[in-house]
Amino acid sequence: MEQNVPMDVFAKNIQARARALGRSNADIARAVGINERRYAHYASGAREPDMLTLLKIAEALGSSPNELLGFDQLEARSENLLPERLLLAARQLPPEDLESIVVQTEALLALRRFQANVSEATRAVAVRPEKASSP
Repeated sequence: MEQNVPMDVFAKNIQARARALGRSNADIARAVGINERRYAHYASGAREPDMLTLLKIAEALGSSPNELLGFDQLEARSENLLPERLLLAARQLPPEDLESIVVQTEALLALRRFQANVSEATRAVAVRPEKASSP
């Protein structure tokens, strides 16, 4: 059985996904390799993308064609989209910028581990019973 998808469902889904990722139409159009006007037709529901363009849009949005077309209902994601946004942005960076971000991220992780260890050590000292001093 063939399923026809109203383009307003597709348009609504690509708009919602782009908004959740903090990406503009122009940004997505560049990632897909089409002009912004053509992408705007898809985002407004005025036109239907061909299969290859659909696949590229899904990839640019870190999604699947089924999800964008509404076959896998876009559920309200309780998960944080920041990791996905970071990955999508990282794919567009030149290697030297990406290296800089990796070094900064590793330094931040080391700092958080250190802070957790200090906090744990402080709690352990605070919980330790005081020895009664004898006169």
